Amino acid sequence: MRSGDLSGGIEFALDSFDVVDEQLVVAGRWFGITGRRFVRPVLQAPGQRRVIALLDHKPWPADDGAPWLAAFPYDGYRGRARLQVAPDIAVELPAAGPEAGDGTPRPARLARTAAPRRSPDAEPARAGPSPAAKPTPTTRERQDARRLAAIETERDAASAEIEAIRQERDGARSNADGLRGELDEARRDAERLRTERDHARTDAGRLETELSRVRAEADTLRAGRDDARARLDRLEADVVRLRTDADRATAERNTARQEVERLRRTPGNHPYIAPRPMAFRDTDPGPSWQLRAVAAFAVAAAFVLLFRLLGLL
Repeated sequence: MRSGDLSGGIEFALDSFDVVDEQLVVAGRWFGITGRRFVRPVLQAPGQRRVIALLDHKPWPADDGAPWLAAFPYDGYRGRARLQVAPDIAVELPAAGPEAGDGTPRPARLARTAAPRRSPDAEPARAGPSPAAKPTPTTRERQDARRLAAIETERDAASAEIEAIRQERDGARSNADGLRGELDEARRDAERLRTERDHARTDAGRLETELSRVRAEADTLRAGRDDARARLDRLEADVVRLRTDADRATAERNTARQEVERLRRTPGNHPYIAPRPMAFRDTDPGPSWQLRAVAAFAVAAAFVLLFRLLGLL
């Protein structure tokens, strides 16, 4: 199939041709395509493989003068390319970039139908015309040639689409393998987290048991402290009572001494009285009540000091 310069009045105004979100996007407007039907666009770069458009903008409506958009997978190439939108409609695009689209309509390249080739073994139907004369193709032959060219173009587009589908399939398989690996890793992480959760629950139960034991010991110590404080209060009350008794006994003793001293000093109030013999006693009468009071006070003070030391501990 040969391509010519005829456009048949079909033009394409390129508005932009650049990489957007990891896609090579072609945007523009078609003119003179009323009644035409576009197929899935194909981008062909010199010396590069054919790339078919993504399905994001399907069915790529061919409305005269309306905005038109097609996106292709971006593989790093930014050079010149040919955009084909129908078996017989293609347009040359400049290198991709911010300055690619100027909105100026440019003629589209239409596929020119070729005359059918004659077999070298075929003999002329009749002799007479000179060898340099060429037979004029009939209307049916031209239609067949045009149809054949369209079929070949559609075959090329289908082959490119099949190749792209294969690549998409391989990419999907690679993604599936990656997802399986991520799934296995996530499952391992989930199992590890479950094990850590079980250990944490075991540690929490152990800590709760230990906390209960410590609380029980604290309650016991609290009860012992309260009992010691009660005993201390009782001992302090006993000490106060003993001090009061001791003070009262001391006052009575001083009063008795003063009375005896007064009687001794008063004339005529102390007649001589012969001492009466006292019976001999072998047993010791023991300490006086003053000594016993002092001893009781000392013991009470010792208890008070002891319990205060226990309270500080």
